[in-house]
Amino acid sequence: LALTDLGLGRLPMRKGSGGSGAGDAAAGMPAAADMSDPPGASGWDQGGGLWRLQSSHVAVHGQSRGKVDWASGIRRTWSVGEEGAQAALAAFVESGAVLRFGGRQRFRADEAATAAISPHLRFGEISSRQVLHAVQAASGDGGGGDDGGSGRCGAFLRRLAWRDLAYWALWRFPSLPSAPFRPWFEHQRWSYDQQALHAWQAGATGYPLVDAAMRQLWATGWIPNYLRHVVASFLIEYLNLDWRHGLRWFDY
Repeated sequence: LALTDLGLGRLPMRKGSGGSGAGDAAAGMPAAADMSDPPGASGWDQGGGLWRLQSSHVAVHGQSRGKVDWASGIRRTWSVGEEGAQAALAAFVESGAVLRFGGRQRFRADEAATAAISPHLRFGEISSRQVLHAVQAASGDGGGGDDGGSGRCGAFLRRLAWRDLAYWALWRFPSLPSAPFRPWFEHQRWSYDQQALHAWQAGATGYPLVDAAMRQLWATGWIPNYLRHVVASFLIEYLNLDWRHGLRWFDY
């Protein structure tokens, strides 16, 4: 994401209703990434399989370092494999959420309004073609409609196609994970507020929607697409922190 310089500098976190600062981080939350490192530095740990996400030695509220199973929520949340992927897709289709996806209901953070199948697609446990056919069958029009995508389910299927568009963009522009798409934004003047970054990572900014999303990410390893928009915009537009810190937190 590229922005003009908002000149916000150092911003205090709001008190109350959702957190009172970085000190309220959930147990097991690691310290923020060292902001002295270049955001695009190589050598980031890109992790491994889900079942390698076992206990790690991390600091807990400044106490002595102890062993915290920070990945337990991720393992509880996801049913790994093709069977789990098919179950997640069936739940989305059978609930009727796929038919409501074209309206504004999909933006609600308090309802299960999205498919929650992106990890399964990412790791090949289900194919985009299987998703396409299941959604078309649920819509009852078999791919008809003139809105660019299977009638009532067009909004969802367009987003399924955007996934492949994103892969194409990464292939065509391999520098996207480390450099702005528009080169002139490389000169953006960012804040270097370590406390603000840690509060954002910990879900302790004091802004309830942002904090709820970041705590869900920490607990489950996933948040809906529209909440990713919220937290990304907050990081770069309000806190004026480099988007690559957000990429590092989400992906690595």
